[in-house]
Amino acid sequence: MTFAWNQIPKPFTCLAPMEGVTDSVFRQMVVKIYKPDVMFTEFVSVEGMNSKGRKETLTKLQFTQKERPLVAQIWGITPELFFQSAKDIAEMGFDGIDINMGCPDKNVTKMGGGAALIENPDLAGKIIRAVQEGARLSENPLQVSVKTRIGYARKKTEEWVRFLLSHDLDALIIHGLTAKEQYKKPADWDEIKKAVDIGKKLGSKTPVIGNGNVTSYQQALERHRESGADGIMIGRGIFQDINCFDPKGETLSHDQLLQLLVKHLELFEATYGPKSHKFVMMKKFFKLYIRDFDGSALLREKLMSAKTASEALKISGIAEKHEM
Repeated sequence: MTFAWNQIPKPFTCLAPMEGVTDSVFRQMVVKIYKPDVMFTEFVSVEGMNSKGRKETLTKLQFTQKERPLVAQIWGITPELFFQSAKDIAEMGFDGIDINMGCPDKNVTKMGGGAALIENPDLAGKIIRAVQEGARLSENPLQVSVKTRIGYARKKTEEWVRFLLSHDLDALIIHGLTAKEQYKKPADWDEIKKAVDIGKKLGSKTPVIGNGNVTSYQQALERHRESGADGIMIGRGIFQDINCFDPKGETLSHDQLLQLLVKHLELFEATYGPKSHKFVMMKKFFKLYIRDFDGSALLREKLMSAKTASEALKISGIAEKHEM
């Protein structure tokens, strides 16, 4: 069945796009534990997709059917490259395409991309139209969404949300902080509620998804009730509990988490090969699985010295002690 944002039962949940985190391997791990309604890729540069580095860039867009519905997130500043990338992504078989207009990273914003587009609505509009055109040329037309923030240096929720909703988006994702605030304070869900209310006043059919400081399914339900958001997105909160999408809220045991680490390492090696340069990305997950028990800090320290997945599996005999 063709994916459509406005056909998902509400409230729905999403795994946020996170650079160096939400690759295919991690998404497959999330599927094994408790799958959200929709997942996103890492964010991918349209410039990279249309350069000599295309092959390496496209490794970020690997996926398996079990991860669907899956949305590819892209960023950049050139409408023509957004158009071509949208065409390519549609042909790859994704379910949706999301435009990154919220990343606060200086390496992105100094180029005029990510959250910097909040201050450049003319370019933002051209990019949205280019993606919509490219995404709908394929036999597999894609849903087009935008993920953004409530402002760049200051809050400008009202004018920015009105502008975005005027572009007939299939979904709008709002992180409740400005770019300048980064992640330094709690997300402002009152501003997300404002965005929802603006949509209602305009008679918009675009689902609004709230994002920021959500760490559990129960908290997602609370944010839904408070803000009226159609969906709730969890990003960094998953590092507090990889089982955060489970409505039952069950806490995984230390042994279960260690078993999951083994599976993650095995899947990583099977996907990227025994000596992948991407292994540095794997290290950020160690604290997700190894925490809050005697010796956990020492075990993490030992694992950080590993250079491959196989080496990590051998350290301290994890694979032998905790077989799946």
